[in-house]
Amino acid sequence: MSTKFLTGELDDHAEAMADKLPENIYRQVMDQAERGILASVMKRTRGNQAKSAMMLGINRATLRVKLKRHGFI
Repeated sequence: MSTKFLTGELDDHAEAMADKLPENIYRQVMDQAERGILASVMKRTRGNQAKSAMMLGINRATLRVKLKRHGFI
């Protein structure tokens, strides 16, 4: 993901919010990025959590927490 893409996404988000200042924009962006990464890795490993955790460099328990938070399990 390039910084140019992220900048464009942030600008689009700010425009959509009109006059309201966005709150927790860092968390929102990080959640979107994490959700996309999880979906991609889980697809690539055909849902194998152990392989996905290894690809991501995290332990399987941490992966499960993230999968639950994003509604994958």
